[in-house]
Amino acid sequence: DKVRQSNFLAIVGQSGSGKSSVMRAGLLHQLKQGEKLAGSGQWKVKILVPGEDPLESLALTFIDPALSEIAAAKELMEGRKLLENSELELLIKACKSPKVVIVIDQFEEVFTLCEDVGKREQFLSCLLEAAEKLKGKLCLVLAMRADFLGKCLEREYSGLGKKIQENLIPVIPMNRKQLQEAIAK
Repeated sequence: DKVRQSNFLAIVGQSGSGKSSVMRAGLLHQLKQGEKLAGSGQWKVKILVPGEDPLESLALTFIDPALSEIAAAKELMEGRKLLENSELELLIKACKSPKVVIVIDQFEEVFTLCEDVGKREQFLSCLLEAAEKLKGKLCLVLAMRADFLGKCLEREYSGLGKKIQENLIPVIPMNRKQLQEAIAK
């Protein structure tokens, strides 16, 4: 329902609470099925973990895995330049898909592994500007540990804090009975 209503979703919970499972086995599975959201089975899903250089991690998601190493390196360089110039929308439009979902798992790595504040701001600006420009074509989904929510509010980060506040899905850890039921079903 949140993906239907907005092009931004923040799945937040404590470490080990099942955020990635909710995202991958729940949301992404349902999108792939294409039943609950008509046509979502035709959407392209790009999954990344930010790492030390989130722009490069994002650029890598747009590389065709069938390319030779040299061709892939050239594509990476070109994609990286586009992202550095906040032109993510060009990559999204080139996907030739009704909608592109960019999923950022372990989003807290933007703060823990990417130590360069300039790179961090550039990455977040690139994502959020594209999401604003391409409302019907791009959806951003973040999965993040709750103890890093404060980091998202420390700076403007192109309105990241406000977006999270408006589109927050809290994941509360399951008790033993709930966990057994989830595994069994």
